[in-house]
Amino acid sequence: MPELADADSLGMDILRAALGDDATVVEELPPDWVAEYPTVVGYRIPGGRAVHPEFLDRALYQVDVYHNDRGAALDLARRCRTALYEAWRSQTQFPHGSISDFDETSAPAVVWTPNQPAGERFVPATYQLHVCP
Repeated sequence: MPELADADSLGMDILRAALGDDATVVEELPPDWVAEYPTVVGYRIPGGRAVHPEFLDRALYQVDVYHNDRGAALDLARRCRTALYEAWRSQTQFPHGSISDFDETSAPAVVWTPNQPAGERFVPATYQLHVCP
């Protein structure tokens, strides 16, 4: 039986292709991360479910942008949103699958977190993606 697409790897395919060298794109911040801006973290979060065990997974996908400039952080977050949307709209096949449906659950917005370094801007966004192998 074929395996479902890996939403984490597919997200990395899409974001890295769209952003190139404009940002570091990772699935998680390394333990020794020291505010290297800009950084984009993309990862599947709990929720969603397989619609079909072979062909379609419904994943909640989180994209977090870290930057030292508010406007640039928001611009980068919008570029991430556009990359995911365009991957769906154009039905682009990536090495780890494709997106068959796109929905924004939580739009990019600047938030402040406890113990956030001075000057850091944090912009999270959440998307529901239907991913196919």
